[in-house]
Amino acid sequence: MQIDKEKALIRKQMLEKMDSVSRDVIVRASSVIERKVLDYVDREGIKSVFIYLSFGNEIITDGIIEGLRRRDITVSVPVIEAREMKSVIFEQGDSLVPGHFGIREPVRRCYADDAELCLVPGIAFDRSLMRLGHGRGYYDRYLHGRRCMKIGLFGSWQEYEKLPANQYDVVLDAIFTENYTI
Repeated sequence: MQIDKEKALIRKQMLEKMDSVSRDVIVRASSVIERKVLDYVDREGIKSVFIYLSFGNEIITDGIIEGLRRRDITVSVPVIEAREMKSVIFEQGDSLVPGHFGIREPVRRCYADDAELCLVPGIAFDRSLMRLGHGRGYYDRYLHGRRCMKIGLFGSWQEYEKLPANQYDVVLDAIFTENYTI
């Protein structure tokens, strides 16, 4: 229970910090991270990507999604159904509506198999490749046991010295920020 309290305090601090970052800074950082992701996809020959639809002050993923589509890569995005996160194919022209927590979700639901690469958001990260999300566990439950490459997309301002973790937290394989890659 102590870890949950620590996470809640860090979450509050980091959300306040994220709110203080200007939209211009987020847009510039997102552009650099977009290039990193697309370079990685090209270098590794990735054919399918699970990626979040950005919300609030998260790293913006719209450009990444368009870049993936230009490469004929299958793009899937998260949807929440019955308190579980699922992956659905997201094609050009699919309509989006606000889903759980106001996050955009496709109207059309064509469920996807496991992707080769999973790109995930978060509130904070540390250099041991831990991420802190909003505390509902959707990404940790979704990613647990999946064999995809798991990369977190963060602004460098979201780095935290050492995040508390428990047995349910999934460790990422890499983190891309605008300034460095871990």
